[in-house]
Amino acid sequence: MCDSLFLSLIDKVKFTRLFNVKWLTAATFFTIGVVGLTHLPDESVPDQLRLEGLDKLEHTAAYGAITLLFVYSLRTSPTFFVSLFLSVGILGIGTLDELTQPLVNRTIFCQIFGIVGKREAAFG
Repeated sequence: MCDSLFLSLIDKVKFTRLFNVKWLTAATFFTIGVVGLTHLPDESVPDQLRLEGLDKLEHTAAYGAITLLFVYSLRTSPTFFVSLFLSVGILGIGTLDELTQPLVNRTIFCQIFGIVGKREAAFG
């Protein structure tokens, strides 16, 4: 019992030494918010936001902000491996985000492959 309590305190100290908990919390909630908003059905997106290509700009800005928040949560300058871990993690979240959008009748992911397919057919 005492050993496990001691180890959990050490882990908490290591965790708070590595991360600023406030920035990490902000990054986590912002990520959840972005993923939630990108899963709104197409019908609920206002017409002003349905411009061709605007969703790509919005996703780039949102995932850029997520990356910055996670970088700000680090207490030290990120090493190569920490940067690689963050990049792969955020890329994974973005990929899962895109892959699960068709489950709520979002067709953006399908449109990307449709455009790529059309370009391959035209320039093939």
